[in-house]
Amino acid sequence: MAVYTEIHIRRDSTLNWYASNPRLALGEPGVDMDLHRFKIGNGIDRWNELPYMDDDLYKLLDKTQQKIADHVQDLLNKISANKLDSDQRINALTTEVRNTSRDLTSRMTAVENEQAEYEENLTGEFEQTKSQVNAGLEEFNTTRDNLTVRMDVIAGSATEDTEILDARVDAENVTHPNLGHNIRAIHDELLDYENDETAERISGDENLQSQVDSLKENQESADNKQSQLREDLENEKATRQSETSQLQTDLTSAREDYTARGDYLQE
Repeated sequence: MAVYTEIHIRRDSTLNWYASNPRLALGEPGVDMDLHRFKIGNGIDRWNELPYMDDDLYKLLDKTQQKIADHVQDLLNKISANKLDSDQRINALTTEVRNTSRDLTSRMTAVENEQAEYEENLTGEFEQTKSQVNAGLEEFNTTRDNLTVRMDVIAGSATEDTEILDARVDAENVTHPNLGHNIRAIHDELLDYENDETAERISGDENLQSQVDSLKENQESADNKQSQLREDLENEKATRQSETSQLQTDLTSAREDYTARGDYLQE
């Protein structure tokens, strides 16, 4: 019949081991029930002088834990630094976009005010010129009617030659062949004056249109620049988010590795 022998290894609490401080025999094991660690005697040193058999393992565990903690802290520092850098660059881009938009708005307002003022002045000058031309035409028609009446009177009665000559001389003392030539010359001058005013207005309108076209080109250029700035801002955000996501993944992996090693050492 088989005989089974139950073997009990020497064991005690941490406090009792420390207080009694026994000398373990050569090869005799002793278990610390509080720490779940053990020592093996050498027959010479007492308990307090003997090292735990797993000291090297715990030292390795401490070093591993310290390396993992340092790596995690390094990752956290990188995440914080990248986030700060990203925030600063995003804020700078946002400020640039706002300043550009504000500057464009101010320039557009100034140009619109200048254009409105120019159109108002041009309209006033045109109306004034038109009024002057109409007044000249009215004066011309009145003079023509008076001269017509006078010539009718002259033609119907005896008149000295000097009176007829007077009708052929204009205000600048230029003598015309006859009264009709004088009247036509005045009429041609008025037409030339009207044509010059019309040409000047057309030239002013062309200059105004040129300014408007230039303003539109500046607006399109500003819109393109603003769109590019927004695109750069979105790209910067995407890049920083990708970097932050990768750092967070590395941090999660490091924590899982740390947990796995701790579980392994405890086992």
